[in-house]
Amino acid sequence: MRGSSAEFTEYRPYRQGDDLRRIDWKLFARSNRAYIRLSNDRAILPTTVVLDASASMAFPVDTLGKWHLAAQLAVGLAAVARNSADPVGLVIATMGEMVILHPRTRQSVIYEMVNAVTEITPRGSPLLVTAVDAAVRMSGRIVLISDFLGEEADFLATVSRAVVAGKEMHALH
Repeated sequence: MRGSSAEFTEYRPYRQGDDLRRIDWKLFARSNRAYIRLSNDRAILPTTVVLDASASMAFPVDTLGKWHLAAQLAVGLAAVARNSADPVGLVIATMGEMVILHPRTRQSVIYEMVNAVTEITPRGSPLLVTAVDAAVRMSGRIVLISDFLGEEADFLATVSRAVVAGKEMHALH
């Protein structure tokens, strides 16, 4: 993320509309040209992966290929976020009680996610909206992994409210 942190990255020529507070005035005095001081600003953003474990994810029935691919994507994306020093969590929308792992930064969270997805067999028709609501309360970035079959109107309304509230939403179909 480009911002104004203490770690300097590079200079860029001033363009109309840039914030005047970001001009390097000492460089301006030496060169008689206005330059903006750029830096990398690192923000920690908790990430929660929402994984759909409905019956439609159990396709084909003999191999559960769709479920295994979705679970691998969930763990892989969580590992990428975790290696970027972001806390990661997981919400699995299952029949009955949801599986919720709150976002944490410790290394063992990835192993806990692997254990959670291997213990689940997709079945029934859980409410993905409830899982998304739980994730919105926990994180700033939410990754949805689903085939998005069913409950369209409620789901779109919930996601729209989260985006308006400033949440970063990503969907993998």
